[in-house]
Amino acid sequence: MKYYLFTTGATFGLLFIGHLARAYQEGFWIFREPIFLLTTFVSIAFCIWAIVLLAKLRRG
Repeated sequence: MKYYLFTTGATFGLLFIGHLARAYQEGFWIFREPIFLLTTFVSIAFCIWAIVLLAKLRRG
């Protein structure tokens, strides 16, 4: 389970970093697109959720 959470968290974290790089490259006008915003927020939310679950697994 730990490896799955780590892989999932890393994947969504890289997706978020990719979105930030794309916004930097193309300009921040891209944040006006609803699908781009939705996928950006969902990817960072899943990344944070995976980190929280990993922390809970290590404690318990």
